Amino acid sequence: MDIRLADPADERREYDAVVVGSGFGAAFAALPLVHAGARVLMLERGPWVNRGPWNWDPQGSFDLTPYKAREVPYRVLAGGVSPLIEPCSCVGGASVFYGGVSLRFRSPDFAPRPELARARAAWPIRYEEIEPYYSRAEEFLGVGGLA
Repeated sequence: MDIRLADPADERREYDAVVVGSGFGAAFAALPLVHAGARVLMLERGPWVNRGPWNWDPQGSFDLTPYKAREVPYRVLAGGVSPLIEPCSCVGGASVFYGGVSLRFRSPDFAPRPELARARAAWPIRYEEIEPYYSRAEEFLGVGGLA
């Protein structure tokens, strides 16, 4: 697999696919395309996060980072610790601040909840359908733990 940064001097701007973003979701969207030999352009609006010992200081926490897109917050309708949340605006997205914990929903989490029965709210998929994707993502990320 040949992953490299585009050369800004390269006048040729032909790609087989364009992926918007560079975080976990975008990386998982681009990966099979790259493995298939496609020329993929990943667009990111934010800069690279500077690396150094300050990343482990209290000011390096996600909530305090300057790599949040404060101009385009999302409104939190329920739960959460604040009424707004800002998405990441940096190469790698939230994966740069990933704490190494990847939790998967369990089979019962996909069952309709009794308090939502009148709304007929239900997942459009079953756990068994999504489980292979959980396993592939966990293998790729190197997640380990109890089954």
